[in-house]
Amino acid sequence: MEKANFNELELLTIAMALEDQGMKFYQNGAKNTEGQLRQFLLDAAQQEKEHKEVFQGFYDNIVKNKPQNEDDYLFDPEVASYLKALTEKAVFDRTPFDSEEAFKDLKGSVSYALKSEELTVDIYSKLYESAKRQDVKDLLKKLIKEEKGHAKYFEKILKSL
Repeated sequence: MEKANFNELELLTIAMALEDQGMKFYQNGAKNTEGQLRQFLLDAAQQEKEHKEVFQGFYDNIVKNKPQNEDDYLFDPEVASYLKALTEKAVFDRTPFDSEEAFKDLKGSVSYALKSEELTVDIYSKLYESAKRQDVKDLLKKLIKEEKGHAKYFEKILKSL
């Protein structure tokens, strides 16, 4: 991977997009399932929403300490499209299951969720390895910790099935 030149606000924007993508994926799966599987998918979507809120909190805290309007460029349509392209299908289309397979049964869905979280950890870890700035490394370390926590949660569920 090339050296990462993202600042902390860009990384958080990417992280929030990944969580949003996951939330939508699980919500769509829940529309086509029933019972325990549907409930798992709704719970997973809710977790992704909560994770996005955690990252939004990090973002808001950083913005408070930055010069006013320093993050305005992140809302520019071209920049937003670029960051979206970086995250689009980055995790949920790289997992070893196709979407239909992920929603067949509860065990398949939990496995899919676990693989997705592991891939997200991998993305953040690669960015961490190539990051130059210490503040960016510190933020990535927090993101990795959050995502590893998500993966452990899904591992625990998988072992109980």
